[in-house]
Amino acid sequence: MEADFPGALHTWTDVINDTDIISGAHMNSAHAEIIAIEQNLFDLGQIARVYRNTSSQTIARNSLVKIQWNAASFDDDSLFDISSDYYFTPTKSGYYHMIFQTTLLGYEVGKVVALYLRQGSTTISKRIFEPKGTAEFDCHLSDYVNLTADTDYQFMLFHTCSTAKTLGNGEQKSFACMKRVY
Repeated sequence: MEADFPGALHTWTDVINDTDIISGAHMNSAHAEIIAIEQNLFDLGQIARVYRNTSSQTIARNSLVKIQWNAASFDDDSLFDISSDYYFTPTKSGYYHMIFQTTLLGYEVGKVVALYLRQGSTTISKRIFEPKGTAEFDCHLSDYVNLTADTDYQFMLFHTCSTAKTLGNGEQKSFACMKRVY
């Protein structure tokens, strides 16, 4: 028979900070609290991977150009718009692990290429490269970023080559992956 006594424990915190005896109902409540904490820690959701498919995108020289992702490997929560504005829009605020890779075709020695994650005109993360080769050049940006829910973010590329360059297409050439980690 369960009874609720004055001053009885009601949460997991009460259980670990107090030596009073608690009822089975209170243990169930504490167990439910533990499960809720575990779900918050381990069931973060918010994972997506997109890439540039079909025709290659042209990247103008000396211009910050938004990458037009047009296919998804997976994106269960529709975090990326792959048909019109090409934004990443998280539905939950938090820290995300970002992987952004592009392949620039016909690169020139001594020039600069930069990858950006931006929100409007604000740079959230960037990486600058000065490649030594002249064929395909793979650029990679991996970072942990703090993002705000319902805010549009864009993946952008900049280069200083003498002419416009082509972004490699296909799932292994140019892609972005976002995973909420906290």
